[in-house]
Amino acid sequence: MSRFLTLALALPLSLAACSDSSTPENAPETVAKAAPSAQAETPAPEAPALANAELAELVRTIEPKVARNGSLRFSDENLVQPAAAPLLLARLQSGADSEAIRSALIIALPQTQGEYAAEAVSLLKNERSEMLRAALVDSMRLAGDSKAALEGLALGMADSAPAVRIRAAFAIGRRADGLDLGDRLVAALSDSDVELQATAARALGNLGAVKAFDSLAPLTQSRDADVRLESLRALGRVDADRAAALPELAKLTQDSDERIRTAATKVANKAY
Repeated sequence: MSRFLTLALALPLSLAACSDSSTPENAPETVAKAAPSAQAETPAPEAPALANAELAELVRTIEPKVARNGSLRFSDENLVQPAAAPLLLARLQSGADSEAIRSALIIALPQTQGEYAAEAVSLLKNERSEMLRAALVDSMRLAGDSKAALEGLALGMADSAPAVRIRAAFAIGRRADGLDLGDRLVAALSDSDVELQATAARALGNLGAVKAFDSLAPLTQSRDADVRLESLRALGRVDADRAAALPELAKLTQDSDERIRTAATKVANKAY
């Protein structure tokens, strides 16, 4: 998976073997919520927001910092406001920055909580860099404009680069409206890229795509272990009763991959 992992260094999430390190191995993906503090504390007063001109100058001149994984990130708290989104987009559209800085600009868009999806889609249509197309597609995962976000993700699923299609499938599986692109995920189950197959299978499982059951079932016999694993988990999530009755299940409980043996046992026990 070296192709995808290289791109993932420039993105806010990584997908190693189609699994988040912060997510229990067999658990569907969920949005994490911060645990309440045991003892309430008086919040520190917020710094006053920058005036429009000051914010514009900040966005124009700010330089990203190197994150732990070696990629670039913008981390200034003044960017965490909707007014920063169009300013980041304007700098991005100027094309004056390096590819690495432009990637950091894209990654910063969701943290503004502003509207950016429609402009990001326009950029996606004309972007030549595979890395930046992947970053733009990934930004759709948290975009509030459902129509534009789904348009961008549909473009991502049709991209010529497998790594971009993988990011799109992953993002679709994380959106509440992801089932609107369920047909694109089902089509991806037949893609020649096994990493995309596994990612699409997991996304369908996360979305509870019951209609995808018959498309997922044959993938439990894939030569690729990750595809077998994610399709099996997805089947257990979309229809526990049908999955527990799969004739292939007995063979999967004897699979050479321990993860698959564990998943098959869970499916048999309707534990997903």
